[in-house]
Amino acid sequence: DALHERGIIYVPDYVINSGGLISVADELHPSGYSYDRVMYDKVWKIYDKVLDILERSAKEGVPPYVISDRMVEEKLEQLRKGSV
Repeated sequence: DALHERGIIYVPDYVINSGGLISVADELHPSGYSYDRVMYDKVWKIYDKVLDILERSAKEGVPPYVISDRMVEEKLEQLRKGSV
């Protein structure tokens, strides 16, 4: 909150570092690791997700971590309901 109040943009580590986890997890894919699948199907989407987080943060006037946490909760709820 202190960073947000000072105008410093902070996006949580679990968002920014998710590309590394995606890359490692792809090694378990039945067909083996695929750079193209990792980068073009998944990792490049992180950019759009970060933009969405920052836009919602600015619009709602809350820190990006609040938006990020909300998005995680929304996704978990969708998974619980089987709608993903």
